[in-house]
Amino acid sequence: MLRLPRGVPGPVQTDEAEEKPRWGTIAVIYLLALAYMVVFYLMPAQGPFLLQFLGASPASTGLLLGVFTLTAALTAPGYSGLAGRFDHRRVAGLGLLLLAAGWGVVSAGSSISGVLPGLIVAGLGGGLALPSLYTWLAELTPRAWRGRIVAGMSSAIFLGQF
Repeated sequence: MLRLPRGVPGPVQTDEAEEKPRWGTIAVIYLLALAYMVVFYLMPAQGPFLLQFLGASPASTGLLLGVFTLTAALTAPGYSGLAGRFDHRRVAGLGLLLLAAGWGVVSAGSSISGVLPGLIVAGLGGGLALPSLYTWLAELTPRAWRGRIVAGMSSAIFLGQF
């Protein structure tokens, strides 16, 4: 059985001067993550009504709802290939732009086949946006504050789901 050592860890000794978090930029990242999750949940909350209006069967609706999430889930691991080559702020911007473009295609779609490309594009954007926001936050945050700041990111994401 795995055991953790007893006791309270002591303070971390570093030669770095005490850095303060850049709260303005952190707040922007939190707001982007919250907005991303609000937009992310548009499809599960409103998608079935749109797809029913377009004549989709319940099985097609379920499949189309999964396309967006599956595309985002498959795209997110690919972020590691972009992380070293491109600035994570630009990748976050690209991801959010793709997300918006995808939802624009979905909103303009007049048929099920017209909605599908929008869901795929939005999923690609979502898969790029969230990992790059986390990377941006981690790079920006001083080491001593990282746990608290990342916990705040989780709160922003959960509030966006609410």
